[in-house]
Amino acid sequence: EFRRVLFRSLSDARNFGLEKATGEFIGFVDSDDYVDVNMFKTLYELALSKGADIAECYYTNFYDDNGQTFVNKNYLTPIKYNGKSPIDDKNIIVEITDMAWNRIYRSDLFSKNNIKFPVGLYHEDYATTPVILSIAKKYVITDYIGYYYRQRENSISNSINIRCLEKIEGFKFTVKEMKRLGTYNTFEDSLYVRYKQLVREVMNKIIILKKNDLFTIDLKQLMKRMYEISQLFENRYENESSVFIKAFNKAIINGEVYKFIIVIYLYGHLNKIKIKFIDKKLG
Repeated sequence: EFRRVLFRSLSDARNFGLEKATGEFIGFVDSDDYVDVNMFKTLYELALSKGADIAECYYTNFYDDNGQTFVNKNYLTPIKYNGKSPIDDKNIIVEITDMAWNRIYRSDLFSKNNIKFPVGLYHEDYATTPVILSIAKKYVITDYIGYYYRQRENSISNSINIRCLEKIEGFKFTVKEMKRLGTYNTFEDSLYVRYKQLVREVMNKIIILKKNDLFTIDLKQLMKRMYEISQLFENRYENESSVFIKAFNKAIINGEVYKFIIVIYLYGHLNKIKIKFIDKKLG
């Protein structure tokens, strides 16, 4: 019997699907995308033949205005991880694409481990994908293009605004869940590399934020949001090769907001990023 359900977010919809799913495998499709007619059949047969918990295919982007499609190979999980166990090749946590929709998963990865997508975050895939990988026994990938991802000029993933900083909370969710599942220590080194990627992304986002968004940032509050993660990796900073990563995190840990600003400014300057950095909330 069909029943209309009102979902507040994408995570709500996915969690509802996880609750109702009865199959051996589950997959996700965003409402404005589409899949090749053979995508799920191909991934299902691949997963069964290889005894894998997760099977991924490649995807292509397309635009509404002219139907143009292209494969963005910078955002495809490297084929070298085909047939690997994440525990044996932990770098997959660093190089994996975060999107949930171009894969199928054994349903019991979610149900037996009580894993759900975090409600209220714009980057729920970023938060959840490493958690699922950390408990998967085998991962397979094919270069078959089965998923078609719609690009919009005003989409969440394309917007350079304050919501991009939601990945901070997503990383906290990842750490919390992997600690709960007992996989954090196994993947700690790879999570640190992933965190360094996040730090660079945060610096880049702050530097190129639109003017209107820039005035909404309270840098002290941002530092508080990042403090928990910076402290988590504090013992690694003395041996950190990047002076920016080290200085960024030390400024957070010590609550030094002006050093925090200087680090971001110098990072943008030396990396030739156009600086639009203003802060009105330091008082």
